[in-house]
Amino acid sequence: MNRLPSDHPTHHRFADTDTLIGALPNPRLRRLALQGDVRLFHRHTVLLQEGVPGEELVIILEGRLRVFSTSGGARPREVTYGICGPGDVVGEMSLDGDLRSASVQALHPSWCSVVPRIQLLDFIAQEPAFALDLLATVVARARLATQTVRQVLFTDTYARDRKSTRLNSSHTDISRMPS
Repeated sequence: MNRLPSDHPTHHRFADTDTLIGALPNPRLRRLALQGDVRLFHRHTVLLQEGVPGEELVIILEGRLRVFSTSGGARPREVTYGICGPGDVVGEMSLDGDLRSASVQALHPSWCSVVPRIQLLDFIAQEPAFALDLLATVVARARLATQTVRQVLFTDTYARDRKSTRLNSSHTDISRMPS
């Protein structure tokens, strides 16, 4: 396990990797996080870049990350796909060896366990049930994307705004992996 030096501060306090990892909701995710390289990403740091080959899975231990894409061009626009927090994983969509489909940026100082692809594959060989955990995350995100597209294409602006307001006031985090 990679340990942070005891004098390595995080936003006005010291990071205790055992406590951060121990707070993860899924026991398999905890075991995998122990194998990763625990890093602090400062606010505004881009951890994962859209269009670049993906070689690692990131497990969020503390903080908040924004998943987004930019249009590029002379007048680039951004779309935010979601905000992820402790217990969430990002980077799973490119573990097939393809290019990353989105970028990920730290909104706050964020502690994460960064697991290389080869280490993840070894872990899945030892703990095949984790593949189902990861699949559940991918499926939930695909369903959310489908619902979003359907809402944008088939719902008028006023109804979309009302529904969005209701959803934001009763936010349910679907990206949590099952125990």
